Amino acid sequence: MPSSEGMPRRDFLGVSLAAAAAVTALDPARADAAPQSGPPATRGGQYVPQRAPLRPVPFQKLPPGAIEPRGWLAQQLQLQVDGLCGRYDEISDFLVYENNGWVDAAKDAWEELPYWLRGLGDLGYVTGDTGVLTRTERWLSGIIQTQAADGWFGPERLRTSLEQGPDFWPGMPLLAAFRSWYEYSGDERVVPFMTKYLQFQNARPPEVFNRSWGAFRWGDNIDSAYWLYNRTGDAWLLDLVQKMHSGSADYVNGIPTWHNVNLAQGFREPLQYWLLSGDDAHRAATYRNYATVMGLYGQFPGGGVRRRRELAAWVR
Repeated sequence: MPSSEGMPRRDFLGVSLAAAAAVTALDPARADAAPQSGPPATRGGQYVPQRAPLRPVPFQKLPPGAIEPRGWLAQQLQLQVDGLCGRYDEISDFLVYENNGWVDAAKDAWEELPYWLRGLGDLGYVTGDTGVLTRTERWLSGIIQTQAADGWFGPERLRTSLEQGPDFWPGMPLLAAFRSWYEYSGDERVVPFMTKYLQFQNARPPEVFNRSWGAFRWGDNIDSAYWLYNRTGDAWLLDLVQKMHSGSADYVNGIPTWHNVNLAQGFREPLQYWLLSGDDAHRAATYRNYATVMGLYGQFPGGGVRRRRELAAWVR
């Protein structure tokens, strides 16, 4: 989409980044003022590049907390800390620590805590709010303590809740939460925890990968498998990616679901698999599906994705 001056956004971003680099070069004090904190050095220092045979990517993500928000952005994030995101556990029955199945496997829970905790942690890492950080670590530590010998973690009920097999979906956003926590803190418990859990997944039969919400959202889990592979080099993780792709809803040959959350979390799955497969049909599928969805349902203020009938109901 062109900018207000007619320059494509990608070109505008490139020019902006080049200008910022030039300013830093002219004024070294600006570079010295940048936050230098971060996790212990890894394969690429602040960055973890793709490990072969995965295809390289053009951009690398800095760890949470490497960039310090200031000005208007810092104010907006503080509003989140003080508002619903930062205090949701004070009012939600799903987020009562003592009654939650993610820290007491005998109790029940599903997607509510994973969704919230994933965002809460990142909010704490970028703001440095001690209250948010303390609660995030408490939840993550409690979740780690539920891990069984075979790698399963969280509510025991979910182990057999889908046709007597595991419901992998709610664990996907929690893996993202653990990844951010590790990148921020360097917590040495995270990599072994994720390794055991993904080994549990890899040991499951093929049919469990094609059930319920998880089948539409394997892109989330593939992302975590790559993240772990790039740090450990464990080749079996790529076998797991093959299983997840084989069990995924078919985003390669069209759009298999019009549920907007499925689309938001799943449309990228073919492109992610392309990093391993190298098949251009996988790469093209994600771009085609994105264009289709945004052309049909992304044309309203704010740029979100909503089906017309849902938008009509919302307007009423």
